[in-house]
Amino acid sequence: METALSAVLNFLGRYEEGIEAARRALELDPSVTYAWVNLYTGLGSVAKVDLVR
Repeated sequence: METALSAVLNFLGRYEEGIEAARRALELDPSVTYAWVNLYTGLGSVAKVDLVR
């Protein structure tokens, strides 16, 4: 559930919340590939936003 939530939050541009949801998903099961993808997507997006500012 947290993995899907993190994907939706990232899609909505709510990257910090998406990162936290992905981290919660990884705490439950670190073998879930999509949770890692969502975590790195959120982290990469935050970095891009910070560069633009």
